[in-house]
Amino acid sequence: MPSTKKGFVIREKNPNGKHSVAALQGFVSDVNKRAADLRPVWDAITPDMKQSLKFEFSNANPNGWAGLEQKYVSWKRKQGYPDTIGIMTGALKKSLTQTPKIKKRKKFMIWKPDGNVEGFEGKKVKTYMGFFNAKRPIFGHTVKFIARTVRKAVFKYVIKRTTFK
Repeated sequence: MPSTKKGFVIREKNPNGKHSVAALQGFVSDVNKRAADLRPVWDAITPDMKQSLKFEFSNANPNGWAGLEQKYVSWKRKQGYPDTIGIMTGALKKSLTQTPKIKKRKKFMIWKPDGNVEGFEGKKVKTYMGFFNAKRPIFGHTVKFIARTVRKAVFKYVIKRTTFK
């Protein structure tokens, strides 16, 4: 890759959750019937979760990950990689946002990276994701985003059905 003197960063859109809020409002409106099976909710919020995870791997750094050492930033620039924390080849981000292993169950959802995505020097994500996550935990922003989205949906549901006199 060509050398860059100035460097560059990765920017991603912070999801607004509009689709998730609408889906959750529909779910909340019939809780007794639907509480037994959350799979429609998982389907509805998956696009926003993917975008939220993309946002975690952007220059916005919503998880507040510790900054990179200048020596490492200089090396990344010389190799043509972005300054953004967590991005070299983009394999870890891709494994979580493009090809994640998602299991949607009635009461819960499991979201795992695709460990077979190859990154730097052909290394598979499964060989280094644990080391990365131990130092810079992933999913922090996404968990908070989903919690805010659920609160917003419930709030809209309650306000819609509340009369003030």
